[in-house]
Amino acid sequence: MRWVLVCFASLAGPACSFQLPPAQVGDGPPNGSDATPCVAADPHDEDGDSVADECDACPQIPDASPTDTDHDGIPDACDPHPGRAGDVLVTFETFATASGAPPSGWLPRGGGSANDWTSSGDALRVVSGNDTHLLVFDTGSPNHTIDVGFDIVNVSSTAFQFVTAIADSKDDITQFIGCGIRVDALSPAPDREVVVHDANAFATPLVDVTDRPVASGTYRTVMTVSKNLEFCTIPTGPNPHTLTGTLQTHDNRFVGLRLNNASIAFRYVAVYKD
Repeated sequence: MRWVLVCFASLAGPACSFQLPPAQVGDGPPNGSDATPCVAADPHDEDGDSVADECDACPQIPDASPTDTDHDGIPDACDPHPGRAGDVLVTFETFATASGAPPSGWLPRGGGSANDWTSSGDALRVVSGNDTHLLVFDTGSPNHTIDVGFDIVNVSSTAFQFVTAIADSKDDITQFIGCGIRVDALSPAPDREVVVHDANAFATPLVDVTDRPVASGTYRTVMTVSKNLEFCTIPTGPNPHTLTGTLQTHDNRFVGLRLNNASIAFRYVAVYKD
């Protein structure tokens, strides 16, 4: 199941937006509403809340409240900027109908090949050895968010073991900012961290070692980059694990997935821009 941003041409130029009709915001029409309920052509329900993805304004969060403070059609529960209108859902990819290589628009980079990324069993699966695997997607805007749900199936016994959602990235991955999980034995690790890659050099400016992640489990990682302010959220465990900082961004449009020495099942990827 995939939602894609639609653009309409006009005399003033192309206009792009994603807006659910009022009857489709949240988990269906409000109580007592006479609006026609949404009828989904595809019954796929990523978050398992009995509302099909096509009719669920927060398809990655079960039973999300329909509250939409900024009235931009994206409820606060999954809005990258709930207090500021303008966020647009560019694509919501569940990898449920694709087969073989990644869906159109997702470009393999780094180690291995496109054949290492396999859409099967309602997930995008990849096994990386000691060679960093990457997959990127063009958001069309330097201000964007990538929201990823994934399972760490297992990790290998070699040194570097991680999975990261990247943003502010170039197509060739020479620059990016990443929000990820390390499960290796390097110090400080296992941890949640923000990694900056620039000119083929790495820096790790933000680290959270509380409630340390395990080498197998289910996670959600959200990375937002907007006007040199970045937010990394990994809401698993007893605290929200939110890392916030002001970094020098590069106005790159790509987001992506990055892993090393791990077997991962990516369940969904939501991409927003503002």
